[in-house]
Amino acid sequence: MRILIAEDEAVIAESLYQVLLELGHQPLDPVGSFTEAIELLAQNKPDLAIVDIHIGERYSGFKVAAVLQKSNTPFVFLTALYDKETIDRAKFYLPSAYLVKPFNKENLFATIELAINQQAHKLANNKLEMAPQFIKDGSKTISITPTEIIYLKVDGKYVYVYMQSERKHVIRIALKDLLARFHFPSLVQIHKSYAVNVMKITQVKFAEVYLEEVRIPLGRSFRDILLTCLNVQ
Repeated sequence: MRILIAEDEAVIAESLYQVLLELGHQPLDPVGSFTEAIELLAQNKPDLAIVDIHIGERYSGFKVAAVLQKSNTPFVFLTALYDKETIDRAKFYLPSAYLVKPFNKENLFATIELAINQQAHKLANNKLEMAPQFIKDGSKTISITPTEIIYLKVDGKYVYVYMQSERKHVIRIALKDLLARFHFPSLVQIHKSYAVNVMKITQVKFAEVYLEEVRIPLGRSFRDILLTCLNVQ
């Protein structure tokens, strides 16, 4: 496995490099700053990255993490800090793991194995989310891709499915059963009669959610769940 090492302490960077070799991986030459990391990433696509949170400058490792996120490259944060503020900021970037200095061969091995396993599950789930689901719409059986759903609305025994193509499907099913059928984490219930694709949300007010020009009521008991999904503190 090709692994990027973003660590500005030469001794630690070299130690990581040697241990990764012992574990059978292919570490890239270590980089010690955000700029060096970006230059290396422009030329190479690692399978995994180990990133010091304070590489060169305070919290600059988060900027490296943001770039890695865009390329869907899993990464592990490496740091000597584990205070609440640092960890809370780190969680926002969804690292595969969090490795605290000083590390040893055993916990580095375990961290990498967990990161690899997590990435494999993520890729499998992404494929499942993109796969079309076949649902009965009246007398027809239709194909719906969950990522293209904007929102769901309950009307009696039916659920109206509003799509980004401006098509609308009507399905006789309970909302909770349809959500389970789609198996799409971004589709979140926000009211007893509504569920929305959180990726389509443009604004959240106290009792309403906006999907461009569409306004959806936000139930009080669902508000905290929605804000958690949106990473809002």
